Amino acid sequence: SIIKPHKDFKMGYEDNNFRIHIPITTNDQVSFILDDEKLTLLPGQCWYINANFTHSVSNFGVEDRVHLVIDFERNSWSDQLFFSMVAKETLVLDDNQMNTEFIENLIAQYEKSGIEIPEDLSKARQQ
Repeated sequence: SIIKPHKDFKMGYEDNNFRIHIPITTNDQVSFILDDEKLTLLPGQCWYINANFTHSVSNFGVEDRVHLVIDFERNSWSDQLFFSMVAKETLVLDDNQMNTEFIENLIAQYEKSGIEIPEDLSKARQQ
């Protein structure tokens, strides 16, 4: 199966949210691409995925790909954990980096698919 390249709205650490992937089963025919980089997510590992960046998944193998995907709200505990591993600047982007072009591209994806545009995305467009 294939999950086509897409971006999720406000699903990065800089948005006070974060998404964790814990692979349960996978195979060597899985291609997980994040921001043009192929990642190899192995069972038992725990990965932070900034879903604001373009990402896609293809499974061309015969074995299922099963991930436990959990969305969290950022807090002081997660800040302490994350910033102990990488510099804060690598995870928390300036608000100006959420630019108009990005918002317009997301809205275009919703319109193309015929899905109702989320209210917070419409508000972001108006700002």
